[in-house]
Order: sequence, then structure tokens, then C-alpha cells
Amino acid sequence: KLEYYGISSNSLALIKHYLTNRKQFSDCEIYKSELENITTEVPQGSNLGLFLFWIYINDL
Repeated sequence: KLEYYGISSNSLALIKHYLTNRKQFSDCEIYKSELENITTEVPQGSNLGLFLFWIYINDL
């Protein structure tokens, strides 16, 4: 979909790198979880996240 909107291959590679190999953990007072891979999300509040959401819903 990003290619359809004219996003260059360099930009696509940058976006892919930004979204892959991300990890997160939960920290709740005395409990801290292990690091887990994130495979389906973009960071909340990021400008890129808003842009990708707009691209995703643009043809609905």
C-alpha cells in the first residue's frame, strides 16, 4: 500500500527497520515481565504511527 502512494524504496526500508525487532516489557510495582517481541503494533503517539494508520484507513 505504501508503494501505491509513492513511498520510495529507501523510505520503505526505513519504516520496516523502525517497525521490526521491537521489544517491550511490563513493570508493575514488584513484578517486571521478560522482554517480549512486538510483531503487530506501532508505537503509540508516534508521528509515523499516525501516518501509517491514515494510509491503512484511507480507502475504507
